Amino acid sequence: RFPTGRFDLATCVRSGQAFRWEESADSSWFGVDGDFWYRVSPSISINEQESVVQVESNGTQADFEHLFRLEWDSEAIEREIIQSAPELATYLGAFSGLRVMRASCSTESFFSFMCTPNNNLTRIVPMVRYLATFGEVLDVVDGKPVHRFPDAETIASIPESALRAKAFGYRGATIPEVARQVAQKKKGWIESLKDEPYDE
Repeated sequence: RFPTGRFDLATCVRSGQAFRWEESADSSWFGVDGDFWYRVSPSISINEQESVVQVESNGTQADFEHLFRLEWDSEAIEREIIQSAPELATYLGAFSGLRVMRASCSTESFFSFMCTPNNNLTRIVPMVRYLATFGEVLDVVDGKPVHRFPDAETIASIPESALRAKAFGYRGATIPEVARQVAQKKKGWIESLKDEPYDE
């Protein structure tokens, strides 16, 4: 449950924060985050104050709430932002259901955003989905394999020609090269960046 108007899944997953979500014909969404997959129905108002979504997943309710920061009071955060920057009120009002997502796989975030410079969602989404096919199968849902995002060592082994054939362009060379550099660092290096001071 969450306050009505305070969580719009479609807005969240279309906003360029995550790239492995797909809308189904019945208006539900299917997405993958780290070790978890989610099938999410459209939100339903249960009264004037609260809405609810039905979620099918191999994860828990807590995992879903963590991903979308549903434990955060977005109204209080919005008031704090407007107090500091009143000029943002119009924009915050237009996107009241947008939440800053908390992705659980730092490696996926790192390499997904290597696909984004000089690019758009129409091209980024298939690129990230293609990279994901190199990961191990996490589950099979509706007869289709759901992949965990691959590690740096696996990405480093993808041939440049395979990526260029999938419209990665110059990224066909740079993504495996960066993956090789990451693979030479200590295990968990990307994840460790979360603990670094902001300036660093």
